[in-house]
Amino acid sequence: MSKYKLIYCDPPWSFNNKRTGGSMKSGADAQYSTMSIEEMKQWDIPAICDDDCILIMWWVGSQPQEAIDLCKAWGFTLKNMNGFVWRKLTKTRKPFFGLGFWTRAGSESAIIAVRGKPKPESRSVRAVHSAIVGKHS
Repeated sequence: MSKYKLIYCDPPWSFNNKRTGGSMKSGADAQYSTMSIEEMKQWDIPAICDDDCILIMWWVGSQPQEAIDLCKAWGFTLKNMNGFVWRKLTKTRKPFFGLGFWTRAGSESAIIAVRGKPKPESRSVRAVHSAIVGKHS
């Protein structure tokens, strides 16, 4: 089986807070099946990775330690917590006003982590991207 030099994932994060996780119609559990951090650690991601591999993983702002732990469980070394930032926009291209406990989220971030010594394909990739939110963004 060929191995991947890039793993791009958006894990189905579970939430302890019922308002963002399960009891509200807008919560993650109401939109798609979620998994615990322990369940996701069991995914055999290392089996599909090249020796020199980059992980780009979307993570939840309220769970930074869980995101770091998941990277480590899969054998990756964290390089940047905000490797990519999605600045969310409404359909009218205004800043999105999302959910949140401490602040109302208007963006999501993706970690960049590595296994081995992969090299960037380009040094001109922008970290921040603006795009309209979808059904369960």
